[in-house]
Order: sequence, then C-alpha cells, then structure tokens
Amino acid sequence: MTLATQFFREMADLGDKICRDLGICTSRVTNTPANPHYVGRAHQDGTIEAPWPPRTPTDIHVLAHEIGHIVLEHHFSGKPTWLQEFEAEQYARKVMRRYKVPRARAIAERRRHLIAHELTEAALRGDNLSDVPLAVRKWAQWGLAA
Repeated sequence: MTLATQFFREMADLGDKICRDLGICTSRVTNTPANPHYVGRAHQDGTIEAPWPPRTPTDIHVLAHEIGHIVLEHHFSGKPTWLQEFEAEQYARKVMRRYKVPRARAIAERRRHLIAHELTEAALRGDNLSDVPLAVRKWAQWGLAA
C-alpha cells in the first residue's frame, strides 16, 4: 500500500468515526458535485453534500462544517446566514481540534471571505448589523477600522 493510499484510507476512516461520534448516519452524506468551487451543503432533511469519502484534511473540514449546520439546527433557527456560517465554521474548527486533524487554511480562508460577503450583502439589504458580535467581525475581518 502506498503512503498516499494509506493516508486516504485514514481520512476516510476518520470521516466515518466523526459521523458516528456526532450521530450522523453516513448514508445521509452524499458526494459533492465535481466542481472545484463547490464546497458542501446541508439540507433541511438532515442530509449532507460533502466530499465523501473524505480524502484530505480539507474534506474533513467541509464535512464537519456541514454537520455543524445539522447539529445546530440552522434550517429551523431563523438566524441570518452570516451567523449560521460563522457558527458552523466554529463547530468545524472544534471538530478538527478534537480529532487532531491538521488545519485546512485554504478552506478556512474561503469561509472567512464567505462570511464577510454575507455580512456585506446584509448591509446592502439594509439589515441592522449593529449587533454583529465583535468576535464575528474580527474573524471575518469585516467592518473594522483600518
């Protein structure tokens, strides 16, 4: 077995373990479309689109993020999108630390930009963003004086 094959197998096994530990049935996880810009999606019925089986730390991060949306019941929360994304991202980061998965900096940076974009869209719609926590503003690097 090559080192790459062994690594991919370890990532897939870890994905299974994370799903089991967090109470997500792996039959409810489907593979994402073959689009490099598509990351993942959690659906109201509890199914998840994420890289499956996961092969890299980035795949594990995406899986954990989408599980976060399900566990945090975002589809029924009525929370703004920027807050749902921030909470799911924080959830994914905790899962990554718990399972000692190396940080996937590229995906974290994409999520940071997504949350900043969602905040900007909300501001353009005229939403009142005065209650956006400073932690969210700092993490998304949004709305801070230079």
